[in-house]
Amino acid sequence: PKSSYLKFTQALKASRSKKKAWVRWKKSGKSQDYAKYAGKRDKLRKLTRELCSNFEHKLVKDIKNNPKAFWRYARSRLQTRPKVGSSLKQPDKTEQRLTGIKLFQHRVHHGEHRHTGLDVLEITEEKVLKKLTELNSNK
Repeated sequence: PKSSYLKFTQALKASRSKKKAWVRWKKSGKSQDYAKYAGKRDKLRKLTRELCSNFEHKLVKDIKNNPKAFWRYARSRLQTRPKVGSSLKQPDKTEQRLTGIKLFQHRVHHGEHRHTGLDVLEITEEKVLKKLTELNSNK
């Protein structure tokens, strides 16, 4: 119990440190700052994977005494979440989903209900095909 708490606090500190290193690297653009950021990123990834693994082992070990916790976690891991790409399979709903995405992005970036020209965006098959043919296949 105590060691998992210490690992958790280490992960929080590593997360803050990684964020600061990322900001420093983005501002400076130096390769040394990127190397420091990458090291901190890898350290955080190792800590979080270890914490997750320990948590899962603890759940499995305690499954007889606390099956609800196990099934709650299992159900959360097994849930599927819709992806944007699923709208391509159902063309009749594409326009509705694109409108929803535009509205969501607008609310995130500009506050609640300010009106902009985002709803004027026209996506047609011809425009998409034209853009696709303009792509450089050698990249």
